[in-house]
Amino acid sequence: MRKRRGKNRQRDREKVAGVVSVANAVPKRMLQLAGVAGEALRVELVCWKRFERGNVPDAVLVEACSFKQYAIKLIKLLCAKRYDLILFDELRLLPIMIVMGKLTGARIVYNRQEIPTLAVAEKLFSICGVPVKQGKRFADCIEISMMKRVHGALSIPLVDAEVAKLKKSGIPVSVVWNLPERSGFLPLSERRPVDGDCERYFIYAGEVAWEYGLRSILKLVRYLNMDGYGVKLLLVGRLWKLSGEELFSEINAASCNEWVEYREWVPYEEALKLMRGACGALALTDPYYEKFSYMGEGASRKVFTYMSAGIPVIAGGAFGKIVEEENAGYFVNYHDFGELLESARDLLSNEGTARKMGDAGRRAIVEKYNWENEQDKVKKLLSEVMTA
Repeated sequence: MRKRRGKNRQRDREKVAGVVSVANAVPKRMLQLAGVAGEALRVELVCWKRFERGNVPDAVLVEACSFKQYAIKLIKLLCAKRYDLILFDELRLLPIMIVMGKLTGARIVYNRQEIPTLAVAEKLFSICGVPVKQGKRFADCIEISMMKRVHGALSIPLVDAEVAKLKKSGIPVSVVWNLPERSGFLPLSERRPVDGDCERYFIYAGEVAWEYGLRSILKLVRYLNMDGYGVKLLLVGRLWKLSGEELFSEINAASCNEWVEYREWVPYEEALKLMRGACGALALTDPYYEKFSYMGEGASRKVFTYMSAGIPVIAGGAFGKIVEEENAGYFVNYHDFGELLESARDLLSNEGTARKMGDAGRRAIVEKYNWENEQDKVKKLLSEVMTA
């Protein structure tokens, strides 16, 4: 009888989900997933406090100076918290979460972002000289083997062959697009006025890296100003595989110091306001960079966030096809600088057309490409995991 009462108390207690991230400024996707989980469970965000800025309000912050230290502290925390569901976002945490599921009885869901096995393959190449493709096949096998021991997985959109690999794990897998929330849109009245006297600028928001067309973007702003357009470039985002010294050296080499402003990090809402003031947004992806060859449409949030701001977009790769289909801007080939330059000139010379493109992009987000439409996939997977 005593045992039965204990089981009843366990059944009656409030169910809690732990949403665990190795970041302190938790990616928007994780916050959205936490919001969906919060409809059925009480949610606690658990983050690694790595920086003083950008920490999520009300999150459980684990202070650590290395990943090893963070992992040790995290294990102790999860054993004490005994969450009913753990949703996490890092391949390095996968073996830890498998053990936590066994120890605490928690249901484990892996939010697989980008291509984590590719990062492992690149590491194997740098340490052991193993070819990247061979290293990725090895890392894929290890990941799929471990995934069989969790209860569900979420993935960004990938090419069909990559999705098929994930489904070999035999667990529920849901492919979820990275889309903005319709409820979070700011009014279009905050956009820069057509033919206004305010400063004109293009914006790039996201990780600042060579693979995202940095050299082409800097070259673009120099050519536009040589043509007399009087336009600036605003770079917003943390550096990725690039130091501050390298960035400013590149800006100096491109002879465009006076036209470029760099802001390392700003809150998401402030970034949206900066987008609304821009005359256009840039989203270029190097097709020869290995990661992009595995990613499908909907994997990158950048173009959708730009479109939600009601500004025209110049984009390339799989992520730019939707921009073209929705008449929300221009699709350009990454290595065709003339195409990029002509598109930017057209936006600056025809602000009425640019405004119509911005309106079309915003309309596409309101009607189709928004988190409110996409989140049902997450609800279905979480329900399946919790009731299995």
